[in-house]
Amino acid sequence: MWMPVSQMWTNYLNPENMKGLSAFSMLLAMLGNGLMLPRALLIRDFMWFTGSVWATLFYGYGNIACLYFLNIISKEFFLSATVGLISWIG
Repeated sequence: MWMPVSQMWTNYLNPENMKGLSAFSMLLAMLGNGLMLPRALLIRDFMWFTGSVWATLFYGYGNIACLYFLNIISKEFFLSATVGLISWIG
């Protein structure tokens, strides 16, 4: 559960680690976990919902934000990921 936080902290301390990270794989992680949110709500599984929200926001979107703030991905990629996430959760 704490892996995304430690990964973001490591990337903050050593931004060179981010250059090998694939923005597309982070986008897929965000999408995959985000797609589990309606299922968790449907079956009313709070633990599944908590894990999906955590992974969507921290593992997927958090790493995409780190990639953007370190100027590794384009503004368009970051904005499209942000709009997609907000529209899906909204």
